[in-house]
Amino acid sequence: MRTLIYMLILILSILLLASCEYEPEHNSPEYYWLAISNIDGSETRYIRECYGGAYFVPDPENPGQELILANTNWQFTLLDTSGTVRDRLQELDRGIDDAKLQFSEDRSKFVFAMEGDIYLYNLPMHSLTNITDSDSWDYEPTLSPSGEQVLYVTNNSDQNTRQLILRHIESGEMGPIFETDYQDCGISDGVFVNESGVCFTFREYNSLTAVCKIDFQTGQCDTLRSFSSAGQLAYNDDRNELAVWGYPLITIIDLNAPHLTYLYDRYISDSRMNLSRDGKYLSTQDNVYNLETLDRYPVDSHSWIDFSRDGSHILWNTELDYYPRKSRITE
Repeated sequence: MRTLIYMLILILSILLLASCEYEPEHNSPEYYWLAISNIDGSETRYIRECYGGAYFVPDPENPGQELILANTNWQFTLLDTSGTVRDRLQELDRGIDDAKLQFSEDRSKFVFAMEGDIYLYNLPMHSLTNITDSDSWDYEPTLSPSGEQVLYVTNNSDQNTRQLILRHIESGEMGPIFETDYQDCGISDGVFVNESGVCFTFREYNSLTAVCKIDFQTGQCDTLRSFSSAGQLAYNDDRNELAVWGYPLITIIDLNAPHLTYLYDRYISDSRMNLSRDGKYLSTQDNVYNLETLDRYPVDSHSWIDFSRDGSHILWNTELDYYPRKSRITE
């Protein structure tokens, strides 16, 4: 009788396991999922397993619609918003240096760093180009809104210099617009301000971090603000505003006037910032902020939160069982 009971338990256990849907191990980075939701985190849809950054890009076959560009397994893949593969664009033989790609304003092109070189990918042409291919170590690229110029940092150990380089992609013309000592100073986080200039952070050894702006027309370099700690910059063209990350504070600088907005939140934990195209929302790795109402929407992202062009949806990758929550920014 006891043997019969054990056999029944075993059979029921097998049937139960067979009826269960497979769910990935949540602690394994191989099983993150792409998720799309409304801007406040509601109506979340998990569409596909994906480890790496993901971005909204225009759909060339359906004007006004967007696809998803995913960086998965060292490969750029185009997906529709249901997760179906539309096209496998490019397979890389190495991993890129950062999951965050830098796009032109129309998102037809993007740049990224890979093992000391800067690469440009043209989405309509399906072409990948190494635009630096030098002996120096080049990193932190950003693309101008028109997609015609690229800004990046280069380390030249032979000359003991660290330079901020502006390069015209088509002609190859290039030159340093800022230079400092290689050993004791840091340059990072460059962003274009329209096509008229750039902003970046500069830090000398054992000193404050300066947020600087260079005007292309005059060549003048001005310090906008100094911080004890400053990380990534994000720029919004519509409002001409610059966001500066520094835990636990994000400072938004109005470049039209000497006006500052401070966003203090003990939940700010990562510097992967992004501003929506209308400037109403700001994201870090873990949160989306409504800059008008001060609502905070926690988002358990593992790389980068992207906004759709109309600002109605967000895209990120996460663990499968995550559910967003809404809260107010705390003082």
